[in-house]
Amino acid sequence: MTVVHLQVGKLRQVVPDSLRYCWTLMSDQTSLGGSILDIDLIDITLACQDCAVVSRVEHDLILLCSGCGSRMVTVATGEEFFLTSLDLAEA
Repeated sequence: MTVVHLQVGKLRQVVPDSLRYCWTLMSDQTSLGGSILDIDLIDITLACQDCAVVSRVEHDLILLCSGCGSRMVTVATGEEFFLTSLDLAEA
């Protein structure tokens, strides 16, 4: 069985079930037909520019530092969309 491993950040606004369905439609008539998408969702973490705390975001729409409440944050993780590996089946 062929498996395609992805890392997808929660800020990418990807719905895993929709992505899997679309993958099935697009790959059906190719050599990857019948393959499985294994999606690893990556949490959102923020790095605060004011207090240097790196924290995980509990609510996707609230991008504030959990340490000091500052809005001066940068996204450390959560924007990924990576193909990390392939498990290929023998022909």
